[in-house]
Amino acid sequence: MRVVQIGLGARGRTWARVLREIGVTVVASADPSDDALAWARDAYPDCPVYADFRDAIRAHAADAAAVITPPIGRADVLLPLFDAGLHVVSEKPLETNLVEATRIVRAAERSGRQLSVCLNFRYLEVTRALRARVLGPRGAILYGTFLYHINRDGRRPGLNRFPLTMDDPMLLEQSIHHIDLIRHVYDAEIESVAAEIFNPAESMYRGDATVSAIFQMDRGIRASYLGSWVTGTNVRAFEWRTDCERGALVQRALFGDLYEGDRTGPLHAVPVPEVEPFVTDTIGYARAAFAALAAGTPVPCSGADHLRSLASTIACRRSSDDGEAIHPADLIAEADAALTAAS
Repeated sequence: MRVVQIGLGARGRTWARVLREIGVTVVASADPSDDALAWARDAYPDCPVYADFRDAIRAHAADAAAVITPPIGRADVLLPLFDAGLHVVSEKPLETNLVEATRIVRAAERSGRQLSVCLNFRYLEVTRALRARVLGPRGAILYGTFLYHINRDGRRPGLNRFPLTMDDPMLLEQSIHHIDLIRHVYDAEIESVAAEIFNPAESMYRGDATVSAIFQMDRGIRASYLGSWVTGTNVRAFEWRTDCERGALVQRALFGDLYEGDRTGPLHAVPVPEVEPFVTDTIGYARAAFAALAAGTPVPCSGADHLRSLASTIACRRSSDDGEAIHPADLIAEADAALTAAS
């Protein structure tokens, strides 16, 4: 596959490594930042770089684009790529606005090009092990509880800065991963969301950095969620517990530390291979996505699938604002209706 990479920020530099490790040919890269372009020229001197991605796709024949730009306004990048006949692999979320995200997905469908969204946490080794066991011999899922607390310093070197000024940084940059994981691991759709979103007093983020939600899912599954980027200590807290008819599974760290047990005995550790966080999982996702594009088969984490996770995420904000449960499917229908009315 011949690929143009668009976006060379903190996450884009990981992607530059990933693309080369999985064996695609990066024919050009683009970023409007002079610093990013200087980095790319130094790191990959044989790869042409451009300030404007349009110049890159005009100058080089490519099969696909890997888009690693901030999500706000991403439609301005993605829509011209479909017009140019390129498949797209994009970072999540597609957009922070569900109508715009839906517009991107529908444009991909009309163009006949494939769109895949990087939900790389699905490709963690611990996620694979957890999903296999949750959907295996433990019986029906009774309920799940997902806790994620970290005192995230948004000014730390190596992190993108745009979450500091986002309206919903925790929700759209972090919780969306967790909500997608709940859908993916439980193999169930979220039917309704009741949530409260707020910003603790000590937060460095302009937007709300804490999300509390209850998800009602199909097959009668309920999942509770609490995630925050603001805590009273620097000790990270993570626990995802899934209680089933015949036992429970508990994940105690984001990248591993999985346990299982039945009703009669203690939990015991499930062996999970070690990973390089944010790299091993991204390689797994990217390898699957570009292999599907090369074979002409449906891509993993399709745009339509991503819309369901994004709608469930945005339903948290709507529920918090309106004080009532929200149905994600209704939000997708609203977005499609808005697009039809505007056309």
